Amino acid sequence: MNHPVAVMALQVALRSKPSIYPKPFASRMQGRVKRQLGEVFGLKNFGVNLNTLAPHAVSALRHAHTTQDEFIYILAGQPTLHTDEGARAAGARHVCRLQSRYRQRTPADQ
Repeated sequence: MNHPVAVMALQVALRSKPSIYPKPFASRMQGRVKRQLGEVFGLKNFGVNLNTLAPHAVSALRHAHTTQDEFIYILAGQPTLHTDEGARAAGARHVCRLQSRYRQRTPADQ
């Protein structure tokens, strides 16, 4: 399949399913509009999403990946990031890295 080299982010179709979370958690995603930008390009090793949030909406339930870091670039607004270190206010043009929780075992651990 041929994938584009460039697209206008806001012209990427909205994700057809509002949430992959099971009930009752899916209802907590109300107010989130998600465009899966990475899907347009056929990305397999990491995801790229454009989430637009209504006031007081959440982009995802609190989670951590075992092998993937997350990178968040805030275009507008003032979201609160919830991490192991607590809540942190962020704003437009902030970039944030949330580290994976994978810890490789070393001989000293065994």
